[in-house]
Amino acid sequence: MGTFYESWLLADAPVDKNIAEGKIWQKSAVPRRIVRIGLNSTTGINDCAVDILYGSMKVMHLINLASGTASPHMNELFWHSSKLTIPPGIPINIVVTDAPTTSMQMILDIQDLAVR
Repeated sequence: MGTFYESWLLADAPVDKNIAEGKIWQKSAVPRRIVRIGLNSTTGINDCAVDILYGSMKVMHLINLASGTASPHMNELFWHSSKLTIPPGIPINIVVTDAPTTSMQMILDIQDLAVR
């Protein structure tokens, strides 16, 4: 599927909001999985946190371990070791559990697992 960069301001990322809602990568017609992911806050380390869900199943809790105005670099992404796949039509949901003080950025590396 590809690598996606997203950014949210405080007003766009309150606690309990699904910040993946309406994103082009949220749903797909083919099976896929998150391979790598990174979360950054402009304020500081441990400033924000999110839960990553495949549909309604929580697969990861992510706390930002980087800060600055730039997005996380590709070599700073966490490898997501889950072998769980997201079935076709099931959304990736990212729910804010600790809102950022100012803003946050995320990079998602999503792999298609379509049978060819």
